[in-house]
Amino acid sequence: MPSASPSSKRSAAKPAEVPNPFHNPSHPEDRTNPRTVVAMVRQDSVRIMHARGHIDDQQFMAAVKFERLLACEAGLRAYDPGRVVVDGGKRFDPIGPHQLDASRELAAARTLLGRSCYAFVSNVCGAGVSLAEAGFGSDHIGKLVAGRMLKICLTDLAEAWGRRR
Repeated sequence: MPSASPSSKRSAAKPAEVPNPFHNPSHPEDRTNPRTVVAMVRQDSVRIMHARGHIDDQQFMAAVKFERLLACEAGLRAYDPGRVVVDGGKRFDPIGPHQLDASRELAAARTLLGRSCYAFVSNVCGAGVSLAEAGFGSDHIGKLVAGRMLKICLTDLAEAWGRRR
């Protein structure tokens, strides 16, 4: 299964008309107080599957936790204790406890799922790759296989993280 880089296959953001959160109904609707505004919306496969009832709440929470762990781990950089900080330069902080915990949990998830399933879940949940682009083909059967594989992987993660009853 090919792995996708987050920037190359990230689901493209599309303009959509959404309700204006700052609309004030007590004032007349005009150019400065519109009822709807155009916003850039990125479709997310996991949230769409949850909204349609294809995955349950525990699987969805496992996907959200996995996404947050990946985001936390993404901030990791190599620490150079010999680096000289110049005036006005940014002091580099070592790895924090949250990043350490995130990388430990992701390492446990990688062991649980295996290399190819971990790459698949990180592409779909973390990088926002659609199920059609996940490596099983864009036809109907490929999407079904990708959806079932995602459900199985999220069930395993939910059970490992204690979110399954």
